[in-house]
Amino acid sequence: ATIEDHVIGYLSCHGQRVLHHLGLVYESQEMCVDREFRSHGVGKKLLAELEELLSKEDFKLLEVSSNRRQMDAHRFYTNNGFVHTTYKLNKLPGK
Repeated sequence: ATIEDHVIGYLSCHGQRVLHHLGLVYESQEMCVDREFRSHGVGKKLLAELEELLSKEDFKLLEVSSNRRQMDAHRFYTNNGFVHTTYKLNKLPGK
């Protein structure tokens, strides 16, 4: 997302075929909105643009992972139609 030549927001997404979903799953990997422009609908517009692009695809799911401490992000995503359905585990290298 830009205003003139100034980048104010970014969203990245990738898709992959996932066996247990029997098809293509997209995952929003990163989304960031400049602090000055938060709560101005930029993130919502980024998601809307992504959903518009994906509406042309045959996919099973759009998902996002967010650290459990990011309560503002969770609220944003649930307010935009995402539902908490999974429990994600991570393992650090050498552990």
